[in-house]
Amino acid sequence: MKVVLVSRFPSNIDQPRGGVETATVALAKALFSLGITDLHIVTIEKHLPEICIENHEGLTVHRLRRSRWPMILDAIVGPSVRILNQYLRKLEPTVVHYHETWGFSAPKCGFPAVFTVHGFDSLNLVTEKAPFWRTRSKLWAWAESIGLRKQKHIISIAPYVHGAIKTKTSAKISDIWNSLNPLAYSVRRKEKNGSLLFLGWLNPRKNPLVIVKAAAKLIKKYPELKVRLCGEASVPLYFGELQRAISDMGLTKCVEIPGRLNQSAVRKELSTAALLVLPSFQENAPMVIAEAMAAGIPIVASNLCGIPDMVEDGKSGLLLTDPTDPDELANTLDQLLSNEKLRRCLGESAKNRAEQLFHPTHVASQTIEVYKKAVSDYSLKTRAV
Repeated sequence: MKVVLVSRFPSNIDQPRGGVETATVALAKALFSLGITDLHIVTIEKHLPEICIENHEGLTVHRLRRSRWPMILDAIVGPSVRILNQYLRKLEPTVVHYHETWGFSAPKCGFPAVFTVHGFDSLNLVTEKAPFWRTRSKLWAWAESIGLRKQKHIISIAPYVHGAIKTKTSAKISDIWNSLNPLAYSVRRKEKNGSLLFLGWLNPRKNPLVIVKAAAKLIKKYPELKVRLCGEASVPLYFGELQRAISDMGLTKCVEIPGRLNQSAVRKELSTAALLVLPSFQENAPMVIAEAMAAGIPIVASNLCGIPDMVEDGKSGLLLTDPTDPDELANTLDQLLSNEKLRRCLGESAKNRAEQLFHPTHVASQTIEVYKKAVSDYSLKTRAV
């Protein structure tokens, strides 16, 4: 079986940028380990002078140049789709597995295709409050509707995603969680007292500001409190507000912002964190929660969107009813910081659940079965024609 993954892929395999790249790297490695060695990853990127072919630990990565069309059109009818389909015809894959927006063009590729839906830009824009978000959100909702309508095989990464797309497509929907790097399960815990970890974009959607406000309420009771806000600032105005809050609340020694981390550094952070905190307003199946669960870390997160599909409230973490409320967050953190036995119990339950849901061998095996169904259905359709 020759498989092509159309997705994002990092130039440094140890430093994926965002959840989709992290999941793609993990899935590609897992497929390769199960014998899918004729495996290719195709990316479509801006600012490339020409096609670039690379090898990353046995994985062949093809980087194609993207057109200047707006992404919302380019992924459906733009020049980049034509370039991608021409390239796929040269590769002659058994099956094409699309990730994110390029999957909108899957029905037109000319090969058996599977589309993994990772998220919804129409919803992300609302919570990120990006420029012109109201108009852009409506346009993305339109594009998502078109992109989902004619799909044949879709992978949903969480029950929340399945529920959001089931009325928009007649595709066969398979529920398969994102794959984790197996090293996530080998993190050796050396918890530091009072250590809180946030991993993700520093923007309004991820809501790290409320963690700072909660820390200000806890610092007297927990003078050893350390908050690590790890990630890139994607909204400069919000990042400025975050920095000012840290300074104004006298938390410069308590709250640290180390920036974007590679996977090795992420595992190091996970090894010492007492808790992972993710008070987001919009999430589907965040990789940081899966990674923390695999490391045996209890989770404190919003009871919104796809998070409660991952974190069982009271079993593998504690969920917030109102992620805007620093008092609720502070009380929840206090409940865990003051109770080592509870942290250990939740962490063990989280690790067991992560083994069941996100282990790469399990995820890759399920994914291969979807590939086989897509190929079989395509062959039946071709013979019928």
